[in-house]
Amino acid sequence: MAVGDINSAEQWMNDPRHRAALAHDAQRHLDFFRPSLDPSGGFFVLDNHGTPIKGAPNEIHWVTRMVHSFVLAKAWGAADCDAMIDHGMHYIWTVLRDDKHGGYFAAMRDGEIVDDTKLGYGHVFVLLAASSAKMVGHPDADRMLMDITQVLMDRFWDQDHGLFYDEFARDWSPISSYRGYNSNMHGVEALQAAYEATGDAMYLSKAGGIVDFFVHKIAPQHAYAVPEHYTADWTPDLAYEGNPMFRPRGTTPGHSFELARLAIQWWDLAGRPADETLTHARALVDAAYRDGWSEQGGCVYTLRYDGGVLTPDRYWWPVTEAIG
Repeated sequence: MAVGDINSAEQWMNDPRHRAALAHDAQRHLDFFRPSLDPSGGFFVLDNHGTPIKGAPNEIHWVTRMVHSFVLAKAWGAADCDAMIDHGMHYIWTVLRDDKHGGYFAAMRDGEIVDDTKLGYGHVFVLLAASSAKMVGHPDADRMLMDITQVLMDRFWDQDHGLFYDEFARDWSPISSYRGYNSNMHGVEALQAAYEATGDAMYLSKAGGIVDFFVHKIAPQHAYAVPEHYTADWTPDLAYEGNPMFRPRGTTPGHSFELARLAIQWWDLAGRPADETLTHARALVDAAYRDGWSEQGGCVYTLRYDGGVLTPDRYWWPVTEAIG
């Protein structure tokens, strides 16, 4: 049975040897990241050899994802996850949380604010961490879930469009008119986790609105390669070029794989409505695979709007987005 053989994909995914290999790899990752726990607060950022990178800040998405990952590991049955979860939850609540203005800082270092921007991207990951923690009965999950939900709905939710704003200053004054696909896609991930943790249909409804905009409206208009960047009225901004790693020009095939998976999850949680969600999700996957998969293996980072390769570099996260 060849790895990647589409005709035998279902058999391959359920093959005990394959599942054992997945479990082994997951355990290797857990073992690698456990030493990242910083006794003074947060988590060390590690280099490829597992050595802490001196001076690296604790960014909000780093800490929240660490919590989420070890919650998943705990739910899977891995041992010794509680210390990592407790440590991360404490840091989010006592250090990253802004007691003065509300919300959560983008980055801290040694107890000092490095970046006081309030990012939609980071805040939806707080929702994900809190929701995940609630699923395993963490004692701090409920208060964090209530707090982040209020912040997201009061500060980040664009009521007119049913999507998340992207960024504010510490005092919640606007700092740009930028609107982003990335924070909203991860918003779907977090909202659906919150729905599964609480049963509150509000979360699923808002996730569905975001799915409708990007999957049912935007994707078909752009050959199923969703633009990353938008103007204040949610018009695709095809001329935008920001940070090449975090707001790159063009489209990212990895995000198409991930959006497709999240859309299918929404469809399932919503009771499998008779709509076009599965058709659009399959079209997203097909386009991303056709244009984004490298002949040398792996997924290229970004594509031009005509589907040609823009950034041929291959990073680990587009592959994991595709696996998910």
